[in-house]
Amino acid sequence: MARISIKPKPEHLQFLKKELIKKHGYSIINTIDCDWLSNKMNNKVSSDTLRRLFNVVKNDTTLSINSLNYCAEFCGHSDWGKFIEYYNQVAIDEFKYLLLKSLESDLETSLIIKKIESLKVNKEVYDLFIQIILIKALQKDETFFQNFFEFETLFVDIENNRYSVYFILQLLTTLCIKNEWIQKIACKYYYNLDKTYAFENDFFVEWVVTPQFEFYRTLLNQYYKLKKDNLSTHAFYHLILASYYANINDWKSFDSHYKDIQKINFSEIDANILLMRKKGVSLLYAKKYQPVLIEQLINDIKSIKFDLEYTDISDRITSLLIICLYLHQCKEYEIITHLAQKYIPTYNLLFTQWGEQNWNHFKILQTDSLLKTNQLEKAKDLFKSISNTNYDFNFSPITDTIYKNLEKELNKS
Repeated sequence: MARISIKPKPEHLQFLKKELIKKHGYSIINTIDCDWLSNKMNNKVSSDTLRRLFNVVKNDTTLSINSLNYCAEFCGHSDWGKFIEYYNQVAIDEFKYLLLKSLESDLETSLIIKKIESLKVNKEVYDLFIQIILIKALQKDETFFQNFFEFETLFVDIENNRYSVYFILQLLTTLCIKNEWIQKIACKYYYNLDKTYAFENDFFVEWVVTPQFEFYRTLLNQYYKLKKDNLSTHAFYHLILASYYANINDWKSFDSHYKDIQKINFSEIDANILLMRKKGVSLLYAKKYQPVLIEQLINDIKSIKFDLEYTDISDRITSLLIICLYLHQCKEYEIITHLAQKYIPTYNLLFTQWGEQNWNHFKILQTDSLLKTNQLEKAKDLFKSISNTNYDFNFSPITDTIYKNLEKELNKS
């Protein structure tokens, strides 16, 4: 029969050796020690295997899963999997101790990185890391923030940890806004992350889009200088800044970016959110310079089959939210209510956590549009379902103001 084996991590084997010694009560140094321990384990694990485990003899052979299971049982666990769970919990407890050490002294960033690399990443680890971030901000630990994305383990598995990563990025953005010294670090270190590290994308720039802050615009310019040959980056840069300059009525700067946007072939870009932004910026241009084009642009938006383009309801609500932010800015309230009625089902609204947050922001726009189109009772009903605790830097600067106005208006009626 083939020897069933598993490739355990070095840190797991190191921990196993400590636990075996603790259970055995004696150090394991030589062959006699291994013979004695094997005998104590009823020879379920051979002395030869133990010699290899404790490096009494040099051998790169992987331990069998059976040997690992027997070692785990000897240490008081049902199998190797349960032993790993125990290891992870001990590692978390040690990480909590690091949190306390951070409070009483300036704990070295390299030590925190090393500890996080040994952990199985889960929500508890993210929560502890968030607390360390806040401590390091209070301590003004520049080294920690300069090396922020060296904590690679926390940022590589985006698919399973998307919301935790997104929260950390929003926290980091908040700290940048409140602390000029972190802003300077961000402008130097927080872009080109996908090339510097093994990350899927440059998410600090691309996920938390806050052009209303000068540090972000500086960061965006640095990002663009490096990546302007990438078509998606080129489009993202000009769309974000065109939208920003329209918001502050700097039409000269808007025009400059709009000219570049007009040269982009969006059919070559596989990013529907950018296409929604492009349609929105075109609306802003028409409203300012060529109102006669608005009807045509509206018809173009209404012709998009959002249910077919975005079969995932969370993706659909995000794309609708993006385009409706522009529609709301252009006071096209009837179109917003039309899109909501047509493409958002009144049942089975099962979102991802991120989709749920975007849905909350969308409902603010929808409620305001209902109110503006004299549908007071519908507006009241929808307003009751809105949470005032869902916060997202991408949208909250706009939707928070609308929400406060709605609160006043609907409470009066």
